[in-house]
Amino acid sequence: SLPGVRCPGTPTVTDIDGNIYNTVQIGNQCWTQSNLKVSKYRNGDNIPRGIFPANGNYHTIGTFTWYNNDSLNKSIYGNLYNHHSVSDSRGLCPTGWRVPTFVDWDSLTFSVDSNGFTPWRDLRGINAGGNLKSIATLPVIGGWQNPNSGANDLYGFNGKPSGWVFYAGTFHNLNEESFWWSSSLTFPHTTHADAVKVSYSTSGLFGHSEIRTSGFSVRCIKN
Repeated sequence: SLPGVRCPGTPTVTDIDGNIYNTVQIGNQCWTQSNLKVSKYRNGDNIPRGIFPANGNYHTIGTFTWYNNDSLNKSIYGNLYNHHSVSDSRGLCPTGWRVPTFVDWDSLTFSVDSNGFTPWRDLRGINAGGNLKSIATLPVIGGWQNPNSGANDLYGFNGKPSGWVFYAGTFHNLNEESFWWSSSLTFPHTTHADAVKVSYSTSGLFGHSEIRTSGFSVRCIKN
């Protein structure tokens, strides 16, 4: 029932845990239509859950959690992963899929907001965030805080307000923000990686650099 055009020949994709994701074709890219929920790498190794200690800015372990450590949030918003799990060579996305690069995100931004694309570090697309956000607002479960500025989900990306977790284990901004990792490190640093952000209060899509031990959502793109 979700809007959007399924990817030709690949209407769904299944991860190693058996979670099934609808796909959506946007421009020449094929994306998963919801956030990743997997708890294992492609080879079957478990991803540790909940390792976001106070000194977590020093560790290099791939890990994930659910918002507020509540498994009910998994089904609504997906998992929050640190970037070490994103970059692990065992692979986070299903076979034939990968975590998008920052360039992939810019390509998506141009596809959904060609007139508003701005190649700056912060604002990437003036209306891209609104075009990628779900139109649902609170009190709908999984909805955005009002006013959910500019939201129209024009392409069926179905962006949910999944919040994020800081490396010290504190959770922030459920129903207000969503961050999605890219696979790209923030040059020239190795401690930070690039992500994109959408918010309830603006229609923009923003570039963001965050320490790799924080936890963000992940979408997958087909190879």
